Amino acid sequence: MREAVSMDADNLMPKLLALLICTKKVTACHLTTGRPPQIMLTDHIVMLETQSLSLQDTLELVHCITPDFNQTELADDGRTNFDFELSEDLWIKVSISGVPGDFVVKARQLPDASIGDG
Repeated sequence: MREAVSMDADNLMPKLLALLICTKKVTACHLTTGRPPQIMLTDHIVMLETQSLSLQDTLELVHCITPDFNQTELADDGRTNFDFELSEDLWIKVSISGVPGDFVVKARQLPDASIGDG
């Protein structure tokens, strides 16, 4: 079952990450060239109502949150994990896998005690 959710393209990646951690039902975000971003819910995929992504879009969305070291790791190994500060006092653990043009981004909120533990 597919649904559509309207989303402004400005600051899209932070908004997608917020969706991932603000609701327990969202388990991943799929960024695929030629399609709008999709979020995986517990039992179905939701295609966001925004423009289809170009290869450059998928790269920029992933790179805007990924530290340099992790960008290299993603390119070499096809996966990486890191902590990302979404907003003041809100850190998330991000896991990205895939190849340019077809990424899966997973995120979960870190408990306060885990901040900075990598």
